[in-house]
Amino acid sequence: PIIADNMSRDRFYILRNNLKLVDDNAASQEQKEDRFWKVRPMLDSVRSACLQNPRTKAVSIDEQIVPFHGHVKMRQYVKGKPNPVGLKNFVMATPGGIPLDFLMYEGKGKEITSAKCPTPEKLDVGGRVVLKLADSLPAATIVYMDRYFTSITLLDSLLCHRNILACGTIMISRLQKSILFKDDKDLRKEGRGSYDQVVRQDDKLALVKWFDNKPIYLASTEHGADPVENCRRWSKKENKYIQIPRPFVVKCYNANM
Repeated sequence: PIIADNMSRDRFYILRNNLKLVDDNAASQEQKEDRFWKVRPMLDSVRSACLQNPRTKAVSIDEQIVPFHGHVKMRQYVKGKPNPVGLKNFVMATPGGIPLDFLMYEGKGKEITSAKCPTPEKLDVGGRVVLKLADSLPAATIVYMDRYFTSITLLDSLLCHRNILACGTIMISRLQKSILFKDDKDLRKEGRGSYDQVVRQDDKLALVKWFDNKPIYLASTEHGADPVENCRRWSKKENKYIQIPRPFVVKCYNANM
């Protein structure tokens, strides 16, 4: 009301479209290398408030799209999102959804590096983002993420250099071929909810394959399959809810992600 009662809609749009957060003539060439330099003061202000939010034992990291159709290098198209066209924002939040930190993606050609952890050479963009956002986390925090971010290299880096634990779904293509799980046919015969687990020799990493409607792979430096509990799932075949076994790592991932 403070705006709507004091100016017309058209005047508001004119002011909004011409709003400046920085003086273009005073900005140095080094500042302009940042693709978000024109709105950086606003982003820094919001981020500083996010950094003041209390850190929880468990945090989650995911991506979101800020709807935007302007002609900028940072614009992305992400299929399957509610707003597929816009600016990609990587957000770290509590399980309850309170933002703790974020990183606006500048696009290809811009390096993302952590200030507290060396970046492995073969780590992809998703992994680099997690290392960067984890800079503001204390040791012993548990980070949950989806398969876009998760890799064995990332989990080892967080554990070895920062003593930060992690758990996430993982693509089968990111696992070594020497890691052998039970075949899909065998798990299907055992029934919905069956699983298989592989634990690394140092006991610091557990890989779990869980067969729900399809196989799901998870990697964790904090949780394993035990204790296994039952959970409720809808069965199309029986047209009702049924109880199926669920590994502990899946329960924790669903609760915190």
